[in-house]
Amino acid sequence: MSKIISASAPVRIDFGGSTLDLLPLIEIFPENIVTNLAVSLNAEVEISLGQGTFTVSSLRDQKDYSFNSLTGMKEDKSTRLFAYAIEHLAPDISGINIRYNTGSPYGAGLGGSSSLLVAFNAALLSMLGEKYIKESIVHLSGDIEQKLIEGPIGKQDYIAASFGGLSVIKFTGENKFIREELSLHGLPFADILAVYFTREPHFSGNTNFEIARSCMNGDTVILQKMKRIEENSKAIYNSLRNNDIPGLIKNLHKEMHLRRDLLPSITTPIIDQMEEEAIALGGALKVCGAGGGGSVFVILPNGNFHEFDKKVKEIGAIKLDAEIHTNGVTVLER
Repeated sequence: MSKIISASAPVRIDFGGSTLDLLPLIEIFPENIVTNLAVSLNAEVEISLGQGTFTVSSLRDQKDYSFNSLTGMKEDKSTRLFAYAIEHLAPDISGINIRYNTGSPYGAGLGGSSSLLVAFNAALLSMLGEKYIKESIVHLSGDIEQKLIEGPIGKQDYIAASFGGLSVIKFTGENKFIREELSLHGLPFADILAVYFTREPHFSGNTNFEIARSCMNGDTVILQKMKRIEENSKAIYNSLRNNDIPGLIKNLHKEMHLRRDLLPSITTPIIDQMEEEAIALGGALKVCGAGGGGSVFVILPNGNFHEFDKKVKEIGAIKLDAEIHTNGVTVLER
């Protein structure tokens, strides 16, 4: 009987520095600091080797797929993520059985597909008898995504999924980054932070591509706006490093203002209403990823989520069961 390998990896919320971590932009904005926090809406995958067939079962969607070849698996948009990873790591295998589930809603902007890819890569490497190294999985996952989407990519999602915790990331080259893990002691996020899904799925690819293309084409207006986001990324980092919750709230307000100025469609009527409620309670709201729907997180310094959650329910968003995840990707064999 073939051994079974299972793996799990978290998603992330991002405080500052997103978009500027796209590979075409890291040289234009070398002072940018990405800060993100891994949360436990985990992607989970279970694999075993097969003979002659490539099967994929989505527990989330209750759908099963079966292919006679890796080529067929690549041609189906529901399974091509796994196919590209297999082609990269184990192109000669004759079959595989994959079962997976995702804790993040579809289109939530939390990096759910990235955490799934990290979990799958770690599981497949273990199946092949190779030791997985978290930093290597970050670059491996980026290489696979680059082939998959043929557009600009960033690696912060893979870093959160691989390492977990509160990450401070400086990108120093296409395959180079420096990660600092900030202590969560003194940052009572378990009490003052919550994540919500707007029920409006969003996908960041086109948005990120347009912003990156404008920067690469020398659009001075966009470049100036991005420069201000770069400057605020350092302010967000300093407030996190110093356990300065009031400063963090102030800088998140500024982040939202700068993001709206860059791209007004980053918010929606639902997000705008939720932000007004958060501000009325002395807190702040930040969109996750490229915004325009998807998920947001809210910080309320007094932890008064009972009142806020009543408003959210009326608005139409849902609170996600997202706890801080400190371990990153994990693998088990049985």
